[in-house]
Amino acid sequence: MISLQAVLQLSSITLLVSAVLLPPRNVKLSSKNFQHILTWDDPNNKTPIYYKVKYSKDYTPFINTRYCSNLNVARCDLTKDFTDIFRSYDAQVQIFTHDDSSRPIISATLNPFSQTLLGPPIVNVISNDHGIRLSIHPPVSYLWSEKMQQNVSMLSNDVYPVMTYSIMLVHFDATTVEMVKVYDENYTKALESVMANDMYCILVKASAEDNDHSIASPLKCVTTKSAKVGAGRKLSCIVIIVSMLIFVAGLLLFPNTLHHAVQMYKNKSFSLTSSLESSLKFRESVKENNELTPLVSFIHLETSTEDAGEKVTDCSAHSMGAADDRAAL
Repeated sequence: MISLQAVLQLSSITLLVSAVLLPPRNVKLSSKNFQHILTWDDPNNKTPIYYKVKYSKDYTPFINTRYCSNLNVARCDLTKDFTDIFRSYDAQVQIFTHDDSSRPIISATLNPFSQTLLGPPIVNVISNDHGIRLSIHPPVSYLWSEKMQQNVSMLSNDVYPVMTYSIMLVHFDATTVEMVKVYDENYTKALESVMANDMYCILVKASAEDNDHSIASPLKCVTTKSAKVGAGRKLSCIVIIVSMLIFVAGLLLFPNTLHHAVQMYKNKSFSLTSSLESSLKFRESVKENNELTPLVSFIHLETSTEDAGEKVTDCSAHSMGAADDRAAL
């Protein structure tokens, strides 16, 4: 009788223990670009079964989440609960049914600002006539702003004012890495020291001063274009060709032009000589006229005066003779 009661008590205890729900396993709180996801495994094989998630900020008492109070999947999005990225967060999950519940399991502590994974950045690679044009944008941010009611950019004064891009250029014979600090969302870079008609691959990592947990972008490959003469080079070639044509035409026309120039020079020289000779003759003539004209005028004047005196004398004698004749009468 005693042994039977002992067996019944042991059986009831076994049934009571088996009725208790097992707690969740592998509780993980992951964060990527400020999207915070809590996951776990359910060791129970019962339906219907539900999950309840709570969280704590800076080790304060646990409070209910916004959207994870009555889940039927082993996943909870805590992005809009962890809005202050400079705080520390803990999450706990508990399994329950209509008449039973498991003990809660707490995740590891998360500090989003320094622990969230950054990346991959958005990378575009384009081949052009000058080489490769690279444009990079920061990773997509899921940080929710209650004030603006929208996501906040990762590269901003409210999150990371400065980000560092690690740019890896992969070629079949060499690999180079360049670190660039950026302050703006839109970053472009021209890679001109590349060979034409060749393939290059690029991957980029983004990190911040207080967070070096990064995911690289997928490897993007591009084949550079064949070498082409740019517009400036074409213009230079055209100018050179035209100049050469003008030079050749000048060489062909040079003899005829030189002949005409010599003839014109001779004609000008002859005309100048004739003009000089005429000028000299004119000056000599003027000089001679200036020297002889006064003397000739003086001689003519004296001759005329003498003739006039003779005429006056003759007239006087004639007058005297006429007077004597009148007196004799």
